Amino acid sequence: MKSYKMLAGALLFATANTAGAQGLDQTATGERPYFSSAASYMNIDLKKAKRNTIASLNHENDGVVESALAHATHMRLMMPQEDFKDSEMALGLLAGNGRTPGIRYKAYVASLVFASPEMFAREINSEYAHDDQFFGAIASRLQQTLLGHSTR
Repeated sequence: MKSYKMLAGALLFATANTAGAQGLDQTATGERPYFSSAASYMNIDLKKAKRNTIASLNHENDGVVESALAHATHMRLMMPQEDFKDSEMALGLLAGNGRTPGIRYKAYVASLVFASPEMFAREINSEYAHDDQFFGAIASRLQQTLLGHSTR
């Protein structure tokens, strides 16, 4: 399943130019971080990235879909001024009709981020090892902000 998530990440951000992709920070283990750096977003072909995101959100493999949800959400946070209408529509469909409870939950949480990216500005400044950690941080921010509970 991890290889499928890596494939989804590669699909989403294969559009970055070579210089941008080589400029990604490496972790202590020599692996690339789960999400692309802020600088790499300046070098992507956004039209192609959006198209790849939609394809990944509609993929038959659940791991690819879950990873695409995380990468689409991260991209929205990194580029809050961009128009992601097609991704938002796909999120709405997945939130109601995703194949698994995990996909439905992550799609719903992602749709809240798409609606109010400014609420999650702190979450783009952290490193995440995987999509579950990222969605956990977002869910924690939702609880803290919407319900008034301090979990951090």
